[in-house]
Amino acid sequence: MGSEAMVPEWASEPCIMGIDEAGRGPVLGPMVYGCLYCPLSYKKTLATLSFADSKTLKEEKREELFEALKGNDSIGWAVDVIDPKELSAKMLKKNKINLNEISHDSAMGLVDRVLKIGVLLTEVYIDTVGDPGKYEAKMSKNFPSIKFVVAKKADSLYPVVSGASIAAKVTRDRAVRDWVLDETADNIHRNFGSGYPADPATKSWLENHKHSIFGFPTLPMEIYVDDEAKLTLHGLVQHYIKLKEEEKNRKLNDLLDALDFNQVVIFVKSVSRAAELDKLLIECNFPSICIHSGMSQEERLKRYRGFKEGHTRILVATDLVGRGIDI
Repeated sequence: MGSEAMVPEWASEPCIMGIDEAGRGPVLGPMVYGCLYCPLSYKKTLATLSFADSKTLKEEKREELFEALKGNDSIGWAVDVIDPKELSAKMLKKNKINLNEISHDSAMGLVDRVLKIGVLLTEVYIDTVGDPGKYEAKMSKNFPSIKFVVAKKADSLYPVVSGASIAAKVTRDRAVRDWVLDETADNIHRNFGSGYPADPATKSWLENHKHSIFGFPTLPMEIYVDDEAKLTLHGLVQHYIKLKEEEKNRKLNDLLDALDFNQVVIFVKSVSRAAELDKLLIECNFPSICIHSGMSQEERLKRYRGFKEGHTRILVATDLVGRGIDI
């Protein structure tokens, strides 16, 4: 899906591309990777088109901007819609393919698609997934003639990535809204909310649409949890690593970079350690926040709610969070 059907007149000029995704956080619907590309000479004009990180825009504005970019002869775009069944199959197979790898493959696929229609890409800007340096090196290795810039919050920093963010988000919103369920049972309804795990409507839909034998319908990514009293997560594996104190930060960095995760809580033994580790993670471009007893209860609750709502993916905390008390 995209504008590749027609090779633009400016394809032989040096061109830039932005890449971003929509749908890594939700449990319902596809993950969509989008790209926007245009001549390098159009870069300054692109900055005047009011593109912004799609998460900061209302749905009506995203739709308006998406229709505008589709009608702009100086802009090309493409999307890769990854079905939730495909995501589930890859992440649950014996030799698992994690969400970071799926994301990287999708981004490389978009670059390859645009190159194959004859567009002279010279610069590509990408919103990071995992460690920006390693991601950038991976892309450069596969496409050595292109300059890659992989950055955290690239969708806010580079208009070409903001445009890609809008293409991805609108495509995903439309896909979820118009989703044709494979299942035909009379009791299946479409009131599934935003698809994010913190949304009460989404939670209710998941609870009401899990079959005891066949699991969920095809709209969600597959998550199997037994009855709430047992809370047995199938496939849960615990690991223990004995490390020297000076080795812990490096190992944690490596694990966070290598593992695919939605959210993580890291427990530490002291207030000072929580603050230091949080600072270190932020310096390493990990989306971290910390909670400890040195903060007011109001501040702790504010941060906890932000983490719970998915505004950040890593929470560093003392055992204050794990005591089962009102933090």
